[in-house]
Amino acid sequence: MLFALLVLQFRLPITEFTLENGLKVIVYEDHSTPVVSAQIWYRTGSYNDPLGKSGLSHFLEHMSFKGTERYGPKDYDRIIQENGGEENAFTSHHYIAYFANLSKDRYELELDLEADRMVNLRLDSSEMERERMVVLEELRLGENDPFELLWTQVRAIGFNHSPYQNPIIGWEKDVEGINRRDMVSYYQRYFNPANAVLVIAGDVDPVKAKETAERYFGRIKGRKVTQDSIIEPKPIGERRVEIERGLKNPIIMLGYHTPSVRNPDYYPLEIAFSILGRGPLSRLYKNLVYEKRLATRVGVYYDDNRYPGLSNFYAYVAPGVS
Repeated sequence: MLFALLVLQFRLPITEFTLENGLKVIVYEDHSTPVVSAQIWYRTGSYNDPLGKSGLSHFLEHMSFKGTERYGPKDYDRIIQENGGEENAFTSHHYIAYFANLSKDRYELELDLEADRMVNLRLDSSEMERERMVVLEELRLGENDPFELLWTQVRAIGFNHSPYQNPIIGWEKDVEGINRRDMVSYYQRYFNPANAVLVIAGDVDPVKAKETAERYFGRIKGRKVTQDSIIEPKPIGERRVEIERGLKNPIIMLGYHTPSVRNPDYYPLEIAFSILGRGPLSRLYKNLVYEKRLATRVGVYYDDNRYPGLSNFYAYVAPGVS
């Protein structure tokens, strides 16, 4: 009885509903400050990049800020900033997300802007070429980081067929080869209400939030999107990659295939990884860094994806240790 009461006591004030066009809306009430975060999450990401077009999802995220039929290339940033807000976007394996945090009397601006770029992105060719250079520079900066480079190469050999083998930002040659037709086709397929989740969190009333969501998104036609899945064959043996970069403190990384978030073993393993290597109080950190002084830094990454992934242990080898 006590447990049941505690669960009820800490239940979050969340309201969920779905518009007729398929847009799922999640409203979280928090009246502690007069601020609202409005977010749109599309159910697509680098996993859905076409073969030979890795990085397309991330590239489209960049291009989403380069103008619509209503607004110019810099108008989105200007409108949010002039109204005292902050905004950003990010891409992962299975989502592209955009958000803006504004005062509660101005958050509808973000809904208006997001509804507009859900259907009206210009994807101008000249803007696309300029932004391609930005993406390629971002990619090259990652290649100059020894840890990021090793991370990318370990994932690349960790899978045979899964798109998880590709970096979210894409491979350089693939990004160079993406054309406007590729981007328009991807945009028209995945950007629609039935393939998105709208999150409104903060000082809002759920009833009014529903009316607001309906007003901005309700007239946009939704269409169901079929999500592709690629079966990764079981690994048949150990794979290794060695990168010579002349580092005084080499980095060692061990990757293990781990289950998806839908598997009941996911959570016990996530806890085990945390105990072993997450933070300076973890067992591996204390043993390898503090006690044996074999490493200067130790950590873990536990893959939390829709399909079985690759989770890693890594260590920065201490000077003089071979």
